[in-house]
Amino acid sequence: MARLSHFKWRGCLNELGRCLDSDSGVVYLEQSGGVWLSLAVLASGIALYQLRQLTR
Repeated sequence: MARLSHFKWRGCLNELGRCLDSDSGVVYLEQSGGVWLSLAVLASGIALYQLRQLTR
């Protein structure tokens, strides 16, 4: 999913890795995918740890 949005805005990104969508007024950042991925991995790890503790 993140790859699809990257390709959607690939031509719009400037040298700072930012893209302004003039229709919606949203600024897309090139590096934001890594942040969301790390948060998702952390949340999944915590959930798996708690599930493991619950089943013991």
